[in-house]
Amino acid sequence: MNSFVTETDNEYIRWQTYKTTIVLFVVLSLLACFGFLIAWQTFLFIEIIVLISCIAALTSKKGIQHNYLLRFEDDRLYITDRTNANIYEVFDIPASDFIINQTKQEIKKDYCTLAIKNTVFVFGGVKNCNQLKKYISDNYN
Repeated sequence: MNSFVTETDNEYIRWQTYKTTIVLFVVLSLLACFGFLIAWQTFLFIEIIVLISCIAALTSKKGIQHNYLLRFEDDRLYITDRTNANIYEVFDIPASDFIINQTKQEIKKDYCTLAIKNTVFVFGGVKNCNQLKKYISDNYN
């Protein structure tokens, strides 16, 4: 029986969320400056909305709940959600259903984003991407 185990890096995903939120905040704040064309109160109102939205995005549990263990056994994938201990099984899928994307930064760290077609599963910050690609190509049709 062939097997391979990897996991997601929760800290990596958290930092990516922080970076994205900061960039979004800066862009929306610059757009809020158009409120000065109407009145300073309009700018202040829009800026408060932007600030509250970004804080809500950072404090949401979505970034915290991205902690998975991916265990491959032959052509079956067992996904363990470490936040609530749920285990999911994905089977009877071809290799073409695995979508693996990497940024330049992720290539250096050997991380990737893994999505599985026709399912709800998308995992960011998956460790050992090169070994994952090799395992999928060797064990899936």
